[in-house]
Amino acid sequence: MIATVLVTAALTAFLMRRPWRAGASGADNAQPTRLLAEHVVDMVSTHEPDGTFRYVSPVFAGLLGEYPGLLAGKSPRVLAHPDDAGVLDGFWKRAVAGCGAAVTVTWRCRRHTGEYSWLETTARAASPESAKFGAIISGTSDVTERKQLEDALRESERRFRSTVETVALVAVGLDTAGNVTFANHSLCALTGWARSDLVGENWFRKCTPPDAAGGRVFLDAISAGVAPPFGENEIVCRNGSRRTVAWDTTVLRSPGGEVQGIASLGADVTERRLEDATMKLLQSITHTISSAPDLDGALAQTLASLCAATGWAYGEAWLPQDDSVRLERATHYAEKGVDASALIDAGAGLAFAPNEGLPGRAWESGSIEWIHDLESAGERGFPRTHLAAQLGFRAAVAVPVQSGAQVVAVLAFFMRTPLHTDDRHTRMVAVVANQVGALIARRREQNVYEAELLRARDAAEAASRAKSDFLSRMSHELRTPLNSVIGFANVMLKNKGGRLSKEELEYLDRITSNGKHLLSLVNNVLDIAKVEAGRLTVSKGMVNVAELLRDVVAQLQGQTRPDAVDFRADVPNDMVPLETDGALLRQVLINLTGNALRFTQMGSVVLSAEAGGDGRPARIRVRDTGIGIAPDRLVAIFEPFEQADESTHRLYGGTGLGLAISKAICDELGFGLTVESEPGRGSVFAIRIPDSE
Repeated sequence: MIATVLVTAALTAFLMRRPWRAGASGADNAQPTRLLAEHVVDMVSTHEPDGTFRYVSPVFAGLLGEYPGLLAGKSPRVLAHPDDAGVLDGFWKRAVAGCGAAVTVTWRCRRHTGEYSWLETTARAASPESAKFGAIISGTSDVTERKQLEDALRESERRFRSTVETVALVAVGLDTAGNVTFANHSLCALTGWARSDLVGENWFRKCTPPDAAGGRVFLDAISAGVAPPFGENEIVCRNGSRRTVAWDTTVLRSPGGEVQGIASLGADVTERRLEDATMKLLQSITHTISSAPDLDGALAQTLASLCAATGWAYGEAWLPQDDSVRLERATHYAEKGVDASALIDAGAGLAFAPNEGLPGRAWESGSIEWIHDLESAGERGFPRTHLAAQLGFRAAVAVPVQSGAQVVAVLAFFMRTPLHTDDRHTRMVAVVANQVGALIARRREQNVYEAELLRARDAAEAASRAKSDFLSRMSHELRTPLNSVIGFANVMLKNKGGRLSKEELEYLDRITSNGKHLLSLVNNVLDIAKVEAGRLTVSKGMVNVAELLRDVVAQLQGQTRPDAVDFRADVPNDMVPLETDGALLRQVLINLTGNALRFTQMGSVVLSAEAGGDGRPARIRVRDTGIGIAPDRLVAIFEPFEQADESTHRLYGGTGLGLAISKAICDELGFGLTVESEPGRGSVFAIRIPDSE
């Protein structure tokens, strides 16, 4: 490493010297310089002020997997790790601004294999005499191994500091036979043994669980000098409890290399592992409860998760009833292979009062209640204990599920074989139960809220259906009187006897006009009511769309409009007839065209149609050059009683029902109704007719 850096420094200094001899041309001097650069073992390059390669030595190019000449003009930035690209940008700027002072950067460069190597580049701005080689001259070294060593040392230091600073360490030494050679005070305090009780005793017989596997293998590894450096296992304390310890082990050797034993530093991680297990369990149960369809399903999933985590064979969930004076079982769960059918049947009709039975005691006390021996508990106050013992269960525990100060459920568990981990698991279940209690309370509140929403929705829908049904049935009662008024007014307008004055005829004309307007409003209201009530009837037949569009234009020619508005139909004559309801399609076209005529003061209103490849109508358009519609109103205008804006109703009238009716009819016919509009330029309403296939 030192040699390569020295070569780079010598070459860099050489390149920045003045020309070799006075009067020599740049080409004469460049040739020996390039020759030397190409034969050094280090990586040399020259650059433009922004870092772009100007020259790259073969060694450097070989690292990148490129021909030297192909790198000229490329930026090192494209080869840099994304996190280092910005560092390189600043590096070139510092090199140029350094006025000949060397600057150094360490960065990751992508090799031709796609892997990254750590490079250390030293660069300085070229002197005026050397500027012909490039604005910046640099030497680069591959420092990947050095960086890996530095990272390993840093990780080792971090691990050591973390262990020492965050946990209380215990220490034990063992010889090759597994006998304790020393034990520190922390180990004695943790296990409850005196140092004299441990030193000289076999560690594996004294302090490891009898059911632990791997003791013989670990002892053989000690003798072979290959004991694993890291590990985690349980140790047995003097009172029979167990603690989980994470060990960092070192093999001890004599100066001659002979294995003498091991020295282990350990951290008590029992509580941390319990917290980790509790957190994982809580996350799993929280997700399960959130996805469960109902509260009973959520509790059943909770029981399954807790039984799986603790090894307990059977669990039940008990819930207070509405009268708050008794508990009843909501659900239960039995592990696979566990026959609890008799216990399940016996609990089906049970109801516990406070302090009655194991669930009732936990409900009353708000704390964990145990029966450590079901056989000796007796039936008094504990129904089903004798039955549970007959089924092979040996102990039971009840855990209250609380939300605040209120017990919202009780979880009861039965176990076949009491385990040394039961106390630890009980604490874990208690923590989880308190969190589950909050979830259950929120779930109940949510259920109540959703039920109220459903009732309100059903009531609103029922009222809407009743209103729509009423209006749709009122068609005859509303239309008949209006038609009579309009009909008699028309008869009187004929004035066959000549007895009516001009002023009286004007009154009759006004009655007729207002009657027709009112009839139109009634028809619109009844039509939208019919749609909402589901009474819209579709009668399909073959419809000539070209003739239909011309008929609509002819029908509306008499509608009042400015003379400057060109109103016409522009349709081909060779379209294939369309199978649909002609009357409903005509109603849609009349609504769309009537709106276009009402909102257009100059320009044109054009009805057009285009055919698909099979000759069938594919799209019908009503195009106008009217006032247009604001973009934020293009969706709202299809809702009942909605218009483009408030001024539209004041200036042009209308109820805002025509487009809602047209949209509903198109939906019923299987068509799509869309709009494109620009304020001040006009609108295009398009009926899209899907392919019949």
